Amino acid sequence: IYANGSDGIEIQPDGGSFSPTISNNNISSNTRDAIFINYPFGKSSGGLPILSGNNLSGNGLNYGLGLSGYIGISMTLPVNPIWAYVVQGTLGVRDNATLTIDPNVVVKFDDNASLNVVSHLQAQGTPGNEIYFTSLQDDSVGGDIDGIPSIGTPGDWSGLDFSNSGQGIFDYVVIQYADYGIDQWFGYSTIVQISNSTVSNNQYRGLEANQDSTLIVTNVTVENNGSDGIYAMNATLTVNNGSVINNNGGQGIETAGDTTVIAIDGNTISNNSSDGM
Repeated sequence: IYANGSDGIEIQPDGGSFSPTISNNNISSNTRDAIFINYPFGKSSGGLPILSGNNLSGNGLNYGLGLSGYIGISMTLPVNPIWAYVVQGTLGVRDNATLTIDPNVVVKFDDNASLNVVSHLQAQGTPGNEIYFTSLQDDSVGGDIDGIPSIGTPGDWSGLDFSNSGQGIFDYVVIQYADYGIDQWFGYSTIVQISNSTVSNNQYRGLEANQDSTLIVTNVTVENNGSDGIYAMNATLTVNNGSVINNNGGQGIETAGDTTVIAIDGNTISNNSSDGM
């Protein structure tokens, strides 16, 4: 499977769970992904191919398993010793589905790509087996996907967005090089819990909770973001248990709005360009 003008293999499921087997192929010199999965809107699909024995060379995103579209059936992104996941455009989680990401998984994002959760996301790593959400250009984890040596820079990708009562649990994760690390949109009752993690080097805010959202931050390092470390407006914010918020370009923690409820206890907030809080 070689020298095609776009992907080597594109999979577009027509609803339901799927797990096609792709094995013992030579996939080479295709302009984009070796393998790309597009989950169609409105089809309530989910799943991944079973991959074994494929030889990859010279593809535009050689060791990236491309993901895009809207997941509508619960599924898991497992560790793969060869492939990293590469989100392109928007990858959505909807229709009451849960996307589970296993420890030690690397999820990379192409230019301006985002993960939009209107249902459930569970990303729970372990010490030494953190889950990474990072830029395609970040060769420090998950390898050099596009064959061009590079480093991540703030704003390479959009971020992790929550809306429509979306919920997320993050433990032992690293979120870096986005516009916003996690953004809970206005007017939605989203709930995000993040613990034992690092949110750094994002272009604007590290964590943002807007109207009617709940954000619980426990033992998290939020540093080197271009604007505020954490921002909450008319939301419920808890930051506790040894979180470190430092070296951010705005305030360490900024709150606004008449209905914001905050609980800040036992943290270190230092060396931010504006106020600590």
